[in-house]
Amino acid sequence: MKKFASVLIILAGAVWGTMGIFVNEMDKIGFSSLQTSSVRVTVAAVAMLVLLAVTDKSKLKIHIRDLYLFIILGVGCILGMSILYFYTIQHTSLSVAAILLYTSPIWVIIISAIFLHEKITWQKLLAVILAFLGCAMVSGLGGADAISPFFLLTGVGSGLAYGLYSIFGTVAMRKYHPYTVTAYSFVFAAIASWFIANAFKIIDVASACPNKGVMIFYMIATGIVTAFTPYMLYTCGLKHTTAGKAAVMACTEPLVATVLGFFIYGQSASLFGIILIILAILIVNNFGITKK
Repeated sequence: MKKFASVLIILAGAVWGTMGIFVNEMDKIGFSSLQTSSVRVTVAAVAMLVLLAVTDKSKLKIHIRDLYLFIILGVGCILGMSILYFYTIQHTSLSVAAILLYTSPIWVIIISAIFLHEKITWQKLLAVILAFLGCAMVSGLGGADAISPFFLLTGVGSGLAYGLYSIFGTVAMRKYHPYTVTAYSFVFAAIASWFIANAFKIIDVASACPNKGVMIFYMIATGIVTAFTPYMLYTCGLKHTTAGKAAVMACTEPLVATVLGFFIYGQSASLFGIILIILAILIVNNFGITKK
């Protein structure tokens, strides 16, 4: 599994790149950003618990003293990132939200150096700079439309929450299997989301939808495609690499989002930005970035 760690993280980022499509479709159905976040994490939590119950029930065992880790990962990182990111998408644009989300490698490298004692190398710094510039180009940042300071904070906040998952996930996986970490993180994210998003209002929106078949499809697909699958891939890859390196490699998300936007919605794409992201990923994989 270790030799495939980079591939798993790159694939996770690629799958996350489809998130904007599902967010837009859920918005058309009538779900708010909070409600979409709740549906997303709830479906993922159920899928993960079923998977562990069927394949290996021993992975469902955790110590009570470690609950705080899963609460932080679930409520603070997964749910927090999801709400802030979706909220930023709905009030700015997918491109602006994506570039603000991908300030995450910066936070990860700084925080992991302080708390996980990961070495900051020139390769990491160069990769972060290239990845950030690449994300800015493919996301079209720097257009004429300015965003308010509040939505700037929500976007950067989503990047911080996203980055903290790598930090606390690394800590949790010192004791637990990646599947266990992912499953319980989503369980706590789902429980918290029912109160924050008001589960009864979600039921009301679902009941009012005229096309139940399409609604159910997108509800399940949003959870499986944008949460269950990529978080499983990312967490397994994170087990065998550093948090800073993983954060840079996951920058395939805006790359894929841009390519999909070009073919599906006819949006413009920056070839140079895509090249910079690929170059950043190659740098963190080909140079010696060791795990202390």
